[in-house]
Amino acid sequence: MSKVLDKIISVRNPKSPISESYRGIRTSIEFSNLDKEMKVIIVTSSMQNEGKSTVMANLAVSFANLEKKVLLLEGDLRNPSVHRMFNISNINGLTDILLNN
Repeated sequence: MSKVLDKIISVRNPKSPISESYRGIRTSIEFSNLDKEMKVIIVTSSMQNEGKSTVMANLAVSFANLEKKVLLLEGDLRNPSVHRMFNISNINGLTDILLNN
């Protein structure tokens, strides 16, 4: 397993109690609005380094494991980190989309 995926415990250790907790959160989100399909989930907090990226990456993996289509969009323009978690390039990102590049 790649070292960069260490924070994504849902990938690294899917049988762990923490991974089960993310699946529980996912299930709660799904049942929170049964009459309408949920299209957007926002993870935010008031301060940096509170685990937003870790939570959203693990939730994304939990939803993807149900074979749901998942688009993980990070809006932290000053300190992006999700690309490192998934070991992908951040050459093109949100700013490029907003500027039609």
